[in-house]
Amino acid sequence: MINVDDVYKTVLLILNKEQRGYITPAEFNKIGAQVQNEIFENYFNDINQYLRQPQTDFDYSDRAEYMDEKIAQFKKEGTVSGSNGIFALPTDLYRLGSVTYSGVDQEVELQKLGRKEFYNITNSKLTAPSLSHPVFLQEDNTRDTHTKILVYPNTIASDSVKVQYLRRPGGGTDNVDDPTWAYTVDEETEGYVFAGTTTGTTVTPNTGAKNFDLHIAEKTEVIKRILLYAGVIVKDPVVLQTMSSELAKDKQLEKS
Repeated sequence: MINVDDVYKTVLLILNKEQRGYITPAEFNKIGAQVQNEIFENYFNDINQYLRQPQTDFDYSDRAEYMDEKIAQFKKEGTVSGSNGIFALPTDLYRLGSVTYSGVDQEVELQKLGRKEFYNITNSKLTAPSLSHPVFLQEDNTRDTHTKILVYPNTIASDSVKVQYLRRPGGGTDNVDDPTWAYTVDEETEGYVFAGTTTGTTVTPNTGAKNFDLHIAEKTEVIKRILLYAGVIVKDPVVLQTMSSELAKDKQLEKS
C-alpha cells in the first residue's frame, strides 16, 4: 500500500515550491484512480517484455521475478456460486487464471475452451467432457460485468469449484475503493484537513480515505504520473515536459 496522504502532500509541495499551481482533492482523487489503473495495466505488458529478455542469476535483479512480486498482492483464490454448470465469478475479478474442483481423489483443473470448441465438444458423445477431464467457458468478460463461467459436466457442485485469479486494484466495485484523499473542512481557516480513517457525513467523500493499492516501490512512479496530469490542470508546460521526460527515462532504464 502507498499512503494517499503522503502522495498528495508531496504533489502539492512540488507544485507549490515554485508557485506552479494547485490541484484540489477532487482533482487529485480522479487523477489518482487513473494513475493506479495505468500502472496496474502496464504490469502485464512489462512482464511479457521481461520474459523475452535474458535474465540475471543475481538475487534481487531478475526483472520478471520483481514484476511478479508487484503483482503478487493481487493474486487470490476464491469460490464460485451457482448451479447446473453456471457459476458467477468473484466480483473483484480482473483476470481469471485457473479453475479447479475437488475430485474424488485429487484436485482437478478444468480446461479452458473458446466458445466454438466448448459447444462442439459438449454436444458430441465422443468428446463429451467427464469428471476426470472437465472443461469451462468464460463469458461476459468485461471489467464492469459480473462475469460467469459455464462448467461441464454440469453435475460438478459449486462448493467444490475454486478459481485462481487476479483481483482489481482496490478489490471493490463501483470505484468505491479507488485511491481517495478524504477531508474535513476547518471551520476557522476553511482549509482542507486530511480525514484519515474517519468516515461519515462530515467527511468528503463520506466513504473516507483509501490508500493506493500498489506495491510500495511504485510510490515515485505514482507521484510522477500524477504530476504529469497536474501539469495539464495547472496549464504549466514546464511540469508537463519535466514529468514526461522523467517517465521516459524511467522506461528506458527498465528496458536497458
